[in-house]
Amino acid sequence: MHSSVTAKAAPDGSIGSRWPMWLAFVIVVILGGSNPVAIRFSHLELPPFWSAAIRFAAAAVVFWAIVLVRRIRVPRGRALIGALVFGALNVGVSGALLYWGLVHVPASLTMTILSLGPLLTFFLAWAHGQEAFRWRGLLGAVVAVAGMLIGAGNALGSSIPLLPILALVAAAVAVAEAAVLFKLFPASDPAAVNALALTVGAIILMVISLIAGEAWGLPATRTAWTAYAYLVLGGSVTLFYLYLNVLQR
Repeated sequence: MHSSVTAKAAPDGSIGSRWPMWLAFVIVVILGGSNPVAIRFSHLELPPFWSAAIRFAAAAVVFWAIVLVRRIRVPRGRALIGALVFGALNVGVSGALLYWGLVHVPASLTMTILSLGPLLTFFLAWAHGQEAFRWRGLLGAVVAVAGMLIGAGNALGSSIPLLPILALVAAAVAVAEAAVLFKLFPASDPAAVNALALTVGAIILMVISLIAGEAWGLPATRTAWTAYAYLVLGGSVTLFYLYLNVLQR
């Protein structure tokens, strides 16, 4: 048996051992779960699409700096297409739906809806022929959704318009589909993929913001700046880098 207990980089830049992957997965869950709360704080001062656009644009700048400093090869060919598709769905489409939905839906209920992600990913991966149908996988996804429903039971009883809830469901579908499609393309360094994905996603969000006629500006209070800094560095750079590492493994 070959047991890997030391973290090492794989040729594509991802982490190459098992226990760092489990640690990365836990961190992804924690950061992803706290993002809706920080987004709700950013909504106090900024319109939703513009808020999402400047968050992901700033994170893209950080990733491009990493790419330049480390001289990482930018994906080409099918890998480039995969990064752009991933960014359009996972950042542009999902970001727009998530940020708009959070204007009307509490963070707790939002995470309940987004917990459909594992279940959606299971069915989408099966539909794309990536994975065989496994009852254990289905059971695990259903248990995850049930747990989130129990945790947010009070929020489910509140009066919330249907359209924002449907938008959040669509956001979960976009994230799941992005993950499944990403696996169909050649793997590349996560920093380079995220640089491209966040760039195309930020551009899509800026276009949507322009169409929506939103006022463009920057946070004005310390609370909003703190939420913005967290969403860029923790909720985007750290989260997306670890997420792609986990996804590639």
